Amino acid sequence: MDIDSDNEMDNGMEEDMDSESDDAELQRAFSEGRLQPGLNIEQKPKRPLINNKDALTAKYAEIYLDLPWVERLDCTNKPIITNEVDLPANEDETLADNDFKREMLFYRQAQATVLEAIPRLKVEKLATKRPDDYYAQMAKSDTHMKKIREYLVNRKSDIENREKLRKLREQRLYGKKVQQEVLLKRQEDKTKLLKTMKKVRKGKQGGMQELEESLGDRKRNFGKPNENGYKQNSKTSRKTEYKNQKFGYGGQKKYSKKNTADSSADVTNKQSSKWQRPSFHAQKGKKGKQKSSRPGSVHLLTYIDDILVTLKTIESSQLKSPLKFHESEDEDDVSQSAPICRKDHISHAKYGLFLL
Repeated sequence: MDIDSDNEMDNGMEEDMDSESDDAELQRAFSEGRLQPGLNIEQKPKRPLINNKDALTAKYAEIYLDLPWVERLDCTNKPIITNEVDLPANEDETLADNDFKREMLFYRQAQATVLEAIPRLKVEKLATKRPDDYYAQMAKSDTHMKKIREYLVNRKSDIENREKLRKLREQRLYGKKVQQEVLLKRQEDKTKLLKTMKKVRKGKQGGMQELEESLGDRKRNFGKPNENGYKQNSKTSRKTEYKNQKFGYGGQKKYSKKNTADSSADVTNKQSSKWQRPSFHAQKGKKGKQKSSRPGSVHLLTYIDDILVTLKTIESSQLKSPLKFHESEDEDDVSQSAPICRKDHISHAKYGLFLL
């Protein structure tokens, strides 16, 4: 028992010494900068390759079905090479590096398959083309395709609306930018004009010339389009013209409408109707002769005339036939042999006698 314990102690001491030596080596390597990230990589155990040909052959024989070629339609062939350009330029080049050559080889291989399979199908007397009246069954139902169509239409309309909104935002930003540029330009012109006016007031040299140049530029550019394409106002508005005619442009307006010797003597522009107005009594007489629309305002003389006409008609009537009262206004329909007496004449006569 003592010997075993001594051996265990010796082994423990040796392990401690080895660990201390390993730690010392790691510290020395770390101080020297030999420890770098990625120096120690844990390696995964490789999976052994298994190629059991006997088992694979037995499994193939088990699942193999001896079917005719018409049921299988398998073709194993190489692509048709019509030009050396289709092949890789050198041995190091692979088809994975050139998409165009790889696609062309796929096309050539499909072409070779068609050239081999079509004659064999014709030998088997199988149709290789669909009839004209053949309609294949849709993979999706009409309801599903309708939903897809609606989704596509809605998506297209959403895209168009977003595009319109984007253009509107751009136009607004552009309009604001142009407006800011116009305001800045006006402010600059105003500041420049004020500085020039200060120079003119102080009597500095060149001030009057700068003022004339600035005013001359304004006169030359008046009515022409500016930098932004907006045409400047070349004509004042009607409201401004009316106010200018009424109030003037400034200055004294106290005696602006006062007559002078020349204006009093000048009668060429005066209207005759204005200076030859009818008198008050003439205007009153004209108003009295106007026909009134009210039947009660007819003059009394009219009724007297109607009374006289009615009485003369009655006195001159010596015919045996009685008087015929005619209610219509047209006298052509009444016979000329009988005297005519209107009912309104009788009513006027009664009313006139009552007044008298």
